[in-house]
Amino acid sequence: MLSYQRLSVLSTIGRKSGPDRSAWAEVLQAVFAEHWIGQQGFTTTPVIQDLHAALQVGPGARVLEIGCGGGELAIRLAQQTGCHVTGIDRSEERIRGAQVAAVSAGLVDQTEFIAGRMLTAPFVAQSFDAIVSCDAFMRVPNKARLFATCWWLLRPMGRLACTLIVDRGAPADSLDDRIPGLPLLPTVHDYRTFALLAGFQSLEISYNSKSLREVSARWRGALAVWETELRAEFGQQRFQDLQKSTGQTAIWATQGFIDHVQMLAVR
Repeated sequence: MLSYQRLSVLSTIGRKSGPDRSAWAEVLQAVFAEHWIGQQGFTTTPVIQDLHAALQVGPGARVLEIGCGGGELAIRLAQQTGCHVTGIDRSEERIRGAQVAAVSAGLVDQTEFIAGRMLTAPFVAQSFDAIVSCDAFMRVPNKARLFATCWWLLRPMGRLACTLIVDRGAPADSLDDRIPGLPLLPTVHDYRTFALLAGFQSLEISYNSKSLREVSARWRGALAVWETELRAEFGQQRFQDLQKSTGQTAIWATQGFIDHVQMLAVR
């Protein structure tokens, strides 16, 4: 299996090695190729572009990105639309990287990056014209409260655009027979319910099934190809965390247990 994965990744993407190129950069190149714009999950660049367009923001608008990571997507959104973006992520290390990136991009006045958890962040009601998030909602346990918080933070007619990892099975309140090890993920039905109960009036949902399978297959192959290098670069614990999160999610996706959707909700 490993030899097949190695040949598959190398033949379709190519491995560009060099003394100044990290193993993580090699992995991202393998997964997203020339289309990579900063994402590190399962959302492809065309979907991210759709999400940003769905926000319908311009100069003067205020946008919140939940799970902003190193700030690449927030900075891109600020550059392309002229809006102000506030990014929040629970990783202090990645937030420091986002702050440095904003300085390098000359966008300190258009961006703000905060280390913390979304449900305890010091925001006030109706602070934002739009909220965007790529694959980060799965890491927030209380999703009903998360949607209620998003509604509370948005101004009237404000837009929430996000991608979601969803369970393809029954709604969460009737899950009896689980796939061993599969996390309790909401279904599309559950997410729709969370949004409507929070007060959102308009919902649009579309599926990214094909792109999820393709990206997940590349994640599985790349993590296998660069396992030794990633262990050396990240350390044992961080690599195990990566395998537990991204690696295992990619396995469930390629096995058909989970799916990927875009949601647009209007307050």
